[in-house]
Amino acid sequence: MNADWISAISAIAQVFIGIGTFVLSYVLYISANRKAKIDYIQLIQNDWNELNTLLLSFPELAKMSDEILANEELINQDDNERLKRYLKYKILNILESVFVAKRAGLIYDDYHRAINDNILTSILKNDELIDLVKKSGYNSKFVNYCEDIHKSLKKMKQTIKDN
Repeated sequence: MNADWISAISAIAQVFIGIGTFVLSYVLYISANRKAKIDYIQLIQNDWNELNTLLLSFPELAKMSDEILANEELINQDDNERLKRYLKYKILNILESVFVAKRAGLIYDDYHRAINDNILTSILKNDELIDLVKKSGYNSKFVNYCEDIHKSLKKMKQTIKDN
């Protein structure tokens, strides 16, 4: 092999190394960006859960929160109904976190399926809860997912009733 051949092979190798470095950098950028989004969503959900925990611990704060955030109908709710609503928010926040984590590939299918089968499906039988999901600022994909489950449950219930 002469010097020109070695120079050509070296140049080709450097091009491949450059391309590989670029691809690796891009993949790392995409994954870091994805992780940052997931971390940020989780931070927001944690804040809501902390607020809900505080409100569940102090019913008078729950009433004040409703006076600040809620419509007239909810302000006049009795304390038990108000606490029940905040407990529903807390449960829904956890379920939304599981949904977001599943979409991001951070949890296993069997865990997601168990949560759906044991909790989400159970609470979505309630029309009041699906209304809460729709009105409370949840991730639109989570809302659509819950609506689909709710419709399926209603259809199944109707089918059983008809037979």
